[in-house]
Amino acid sequence: LYIDPKQRPKNSTDIIWLSPENIRSNSRERWTVYNNPHFSDIKQGVLGDCWLLSGLVVILEQPALLEKIILTKEYCREGCYLVRLCHNGQWETVILDDIFPCDINGNLIYSKASRNQLWVPLIEKALAKLNGSYESLISGLTVEGLSTLTGFPCESIKLEKNGQNEEEIDKDMIWARLLSMKESGYIMGASCGRNNIDDSVYEDYGLFPRHAYSVLNVKEVLNYRLIQLRNPW
Repeated sequence: LYIDPKQRPKNSTDIIWLSPENIRSNSRERWTVYNNPHFSDIKQGVLGDCWLLSGLVVILEQPALLEKIILTKEYCREGCYLVRLCHNGQWETVILDDIFPCDINGNLIYSKASRNQLWVPLIEKALAKLNGSYESLISGLTVEGLSTLTGFPCESIKLEKNGQNEEEIDKDMIWARLLSMKESGYIMGASCGRNNIDDSVYEDYGLFPRHAYSVLNVKEVLNYRLIQLRNPW
């Protein structure tokens, strides 16, 4: 669970480990690895890994990517699953059991998927195993999440200057690139609050600072430049 069990993060709570049959759920559907997954199924828990979950949202636009990640595609009563992720530039297959962290009431405490699907907590657990703990997944970068899930190199586009010697940001060029990338089928994410910008600037627009979003669509309508974002929360 933690990088150092003797120094737990603030606001950490008691955790128990449960298999799917013992996890509390509001859904009446049987447990499956995935069941026609949709981006609205993905729910973030108390772990600050929105950078990973926002990436999960956008890879669903290309279902073949998810099939390459989840190698065990059927619910396994023995509780053994294989998940494949790109870790530090290398594809690695992770062997997992199906015991997940829950609160004392039996609810999944970290990520989950609606309708009793296991693919989201399985991917999160696989990456936690590769990195040594769930706590190690807190506060990553959107490009890290996309690279981990796709194995492809990712590009980050800056939306503001960080120093006096940097060139001016060409918003028209950025917009043209975003439209081109969307038309080409690229998957995209966005993040807020990595630079010296006051939190209120984001909050005034209804965004959360130090948070990652999925970019679902980019479109120009009646000269309005529109970007559709989804919050993993």
